[in-house]
Amino acid sequence: MEDITVQNLINYFSENNFDNFNCGYTAGTAIAFLLIILLFILHYLIKSRKKLKEVVVHTHGGEIRIASSAIVDFIKIIAENIHNITVTKVAIKKQKNNIILNMKVKYNVKERSLPDLADELRSAVLENLKVKLGVENVSKININPDSISGSGSHLISSNYETK
Repeated sequence: MEDITVQNLINYFSENNFDNFNCGYTAGTAIAFLLIILLFILHYLIKSRKKLKEVVVHTHGGEIRIASSAIVDFIKIIAENIHNITVTKVAIKKQKNNIILNMKVKYNVKERSLPDLADELRSAVLENLKVKLGVENVSKININPDSISGSGSHLISSNYETK
């Protein structure tokens, strides 16, 4: 059995545990660095798609501040004139100087296809926001059906047979 002396203890800790300390210190530093980067990314994502409380329209005499809730109501009125689609929810977000509209809709399967109705709704919303309210910086309108209704009589039948 080896004698336990102060010199033996110093040698033991300096040879074996110093490497473990360096390994742990390096790993801790790397984890802290990655967490800081992750926080910056999350901050950027949250700031870049911020919900708007109001939309500001600049005119010759000053500015007009339109509440987001008023724009949502206006979009729902526009959608009432398009048959077989109903806007249930609108989220207005800002990305840089542009506005993004995310709409949830109810689609009724009758005469027209969803892509046709979505294009008509997009065009009507863009045109009316521009002409009636002066909002010209809408860059994107996402339309997401959250329910589909209708009867099977409006669907296309197929001659496909399974074996």
